[in-house]
Amino acid sequence: MDRLQEISQVLSLQSLTVVMLIAFAAYILTPGTLRLRSGLAVLVVISELGKFLDFGIISHFAKGLLPIAYVYVAVAAMTHPGPRREMSIYAWGYPFLAFVALFYLQNVLDFRLAVIFRAQWLIICVAAVMVGRTIVDQASLRNVLVGLGIGMALASSLTFSSLVMNPAIAFTWGYGRFSPFGTNPNQIGLLFALAVPITLYLSITAQSSGARAIYGVFFLIAAAQAVLTVSRASMGIALVPSLPILVRMTRQPLLVGLAILGLVFVAYYSALHGEDVSFDRLYAHGVHERMETASQMWSMIRENLLFGLLQARHAYAMVMQELNSHNAYLDLLYLGGLTLGLPHFLLFGMGHCRAIRAWLLRNHLPFDPVAMGLLTALSLSALAHGFINCTVLYPTYIWSFVNVLVAGFFLSLPFPVVIHRGLPPPIYGNSRGRIRTSTGPRLA
Repeated sequence: MDRLQEISQVLSLQSLTVVMLIAFAAYILTPGTLRLRSGLAVLVVISELGKFLDFGIISHFAKGLLPIAYVYVAVAAMTHPGPRREMSIYAWGYPFLAFVALFYLQNVLDFRLAVIFRAQWLIICVAAVMVGRTIVDQASLRNVLVGLGIGMALASSLTFSSLVMNPAIAFTWGYGRFSPFGTNPNQIGLLFALAVPITLYLSITAQSSGARAIYGVFFLIAAAQAVLTVSRASMGIALVPSLPILVRMTRQPLLVGLAILGLVFVAYYSALHGEDVSFDRLYAHGVHERMETASQMWSMIRENLLFGLLQARHAYAMVMQELNSHNAYLDLLYLGGLTLGLPHFLLFGMGHCRAIRAWLLRNHLPFDPVAMGLLTALSLSALAHGFINCTVLYPTYIWSFVNVLVAGFFLSLPFPVVIHRGLPPPIYGNSRGRIRTSTGPRLA
């Protein structure tokens, strides 16, 4: 029985109707200012529940609910009170290319599964752009980060419970790597990788001491689990975006001391399970095997180099499930050849270049410069991660949603920044940048 049959058996028409009614009721009853934040939190939890194989029917149910959760987030963002950012045409390129990719699947043998897979990617891109439209200042940016942070904190706490209840079983599936409830360590590791910098940032910027302490605890929980997955990619994604925050923390000795105590906790907890964890994997490398797989993938790409699957015959769109190239960009070329790959690569390059430029001008934008450092590091981490893993463009990960959200945000930042010297700074930085809004005047 394939995944579609398993999900369709669980998510019948009656249960789907009930879910839609619950979502509609939640939308009506939730205050407008909290819909987006709560929707993002629930989205993260549902996304991770779908990876818990030990949950059985709950896992299949969560996979079926995931597109509905993204639609809810998109609607919540569209109706979110407040001004809207005018998204760049390049930001809209993500959903446009996702829509165009559907036409490349006409001749594939696994047409039904492939269309559902690519349609979910289209929904993710639309939801990410809609959320990006709500980010016009530091308060709206923090609103999105809080929603994601709460969801990641809840999901990380759920995975941590498997470690507390039965540590031996928590490492059984992963063969010496932390795999709560039967998840793949590389897949669940991306949750911890995102939770580490986001909860750390929320911890140092929270207004109350209680909130700082709570976010700090979740940061430690996520950091400990990221180490126990023994995933080099997850550790790298967790570390790099955290660097701008750690630099900020050096100005506050108390926070530095707490961070050191936290690192001691992570080291102790990792050593406590040292017998169960295969840390030797950190020093191992599979470069030769990955190069062989990439070579096989490239030979398949060359057969249909221009149009990919559109000109292929008797091909499977979901070949990455059998032959994992460990490269998101090769998978993209396999799907659509150069006609689909090159527009994507141009979009990726523009997004990362504008992310770097935003970081260089971080003191002239109405956002926390540390937040700009965090988002820029996330953008560059996604670029590097695409060369070693496919999940950057995979529609079942929060990591891919955040990647499109961050890219759309940077693509829509207006440049050049207008600098008015002598004027007081808005909230952050030394001058006010120009922000276009659809419900108010230009701010300059």
